[in-house]
Amino acid sequence: MDTSIFQHFRKEEQDFIRKVESWVVSCQEQYAQILTPFLDPRQQFIVEAIVGQFDDIKFRFEGGYIAAERKRCMIYPDFYTPTAEEF
Repeated sequence: MDTSIFQHFRKEEQDFIRKVESWVVSCQEQYAQILTPFLDPRQQFIVEAIVGQFDDIKFRFEGGYIAAERKRCMIYPDFYTPTAEEF
């Protein structure tokens, strides 16, 4: 992955960015969906910024109820359609 993305985020977020990049690689190489742990709003923004760059994978956030602040994210190949029960 491109390390120039680090310049757009805080230094303390670099470990999380690497984790998101590893989720992207796993999704692309294994054609499998990745379900993250619960993410805070800043982490959700980072996931959206990184995963949103790829045409072959999609993402969806679910928190269990409409106003949930912390949400899990499913990163999945573009041919897959996740259901709410999978979260």
